[in-house]
Amino acid sequence: AAGALLARGPAECWRVPAWPAPAVDVTGAGNAFGGALLAGLAGGGPLGSGADWPGSGCGAAAAASLMLAQSGPPPRLDRIRDEWRRRRDALRSRVRRADLGSAAAGAGAGGAGAGGSVAGSAAGAGPRAAVPAS
Repeated sequence: AAGALLARGPAECWRVPAWPAPAVDVTGAGNAFGGALLAGLAGGGPLGSGADWPGSGCGAAAAASLMLAQSGPPPRLDRIRDEWRRRRDALRSRVRRADLGSAAAGAGAGGAGAGGSVAGSAAGAGPRAAVPAS
């Protein structure tokens, strides 16, 4: 997977890499990504207000990678928390700012849309899930 493109608007856009994980079972990986992203963005306040968007994306990518690498029900959080944090923190140094116009256009042509996901609220071509800006 190419990772994810997170956009809070045209001026704030980040490319979050995927954690390299074997795809044992893809069931639940998207739900893990979405749930972890929204939990990170909510961060105890209104969705997206003052949230660490790149950090939330890294947490989401780490959660998805943990789901991909196992089969069956998700493992208990207390058993994987340390590994999730290790992966999340390792991904942070690989996050890059992205230009929403070219990144979103590339997603429609096999970029993030082909194995990754695009989340954002700004206009652009390609698949994306609406994540409201604050």
